[in-house]
Parts: sequence; C-alpha cells; structure tokens
Amino acid sequence: MAITKKRSVPKVKEEILLSENEIKEVFDFYNFSMAQSNMNILTPDLLSGRMKDISMNPMVATETSLNAALIDPKNSENALMAFSENLDRKSTRLNSSH
Repeated sequence: MAITKKRSVPKVKEEILLSENEIKEVFDFYNFSMAQSNMNILTPDLLSGRMKDISMNPMVATETSLNAALIDPKNSENALMAFSENLDRKSTRLNSSH
C-alpha cells in the first residue's frame, strides 16, 4: 500500500471585482445592444467606435477647465467626456449606496 502525501493548496483571497449592480448593468447593456442590433440601429462598428471613446480616465472639472472646454466644445470633446465620466461615476456611487 502506497503512502500518499496531501499537498497543501494555498488559499486564494477572494476579491469582489464587480458588484451585483454592476453585473446587472452589463447584462442590461448587452440586452439593449442585442435588441438594437436586431433593428440595425446599433451596429458592431458603431458600438466598437463608441466603446473606444470611453477613456475610463475621468477628470474633475474645475471652473477654469470647464469654462475653457465650453468656449470651444468642438476641440474639447475629450475633456468634456472625461468630465462627464467623472460625474457619472460619482452619481453611480451615490445611487448605489442607497
């Protein structure tokens, strides 16, 4: 009879990467995009292009930076989108805490 030695498996610390609400938002977006693609409104090219526009580098708007961006919005699109992403993230955190 052979003697077997049990190997110890290191325990992996579990970390929550996405909340239930964030997962629900992903599925809601998926369902929306599938419904739109069936009507040829939201094409893969359009979706891919818009996803590339999301920088995930939110920027806090100061009075000076916001005024400068609003004076020339056509050339300040990236800054305005970054301000918007920052406000969206803040509002999402506030709404999910209730």
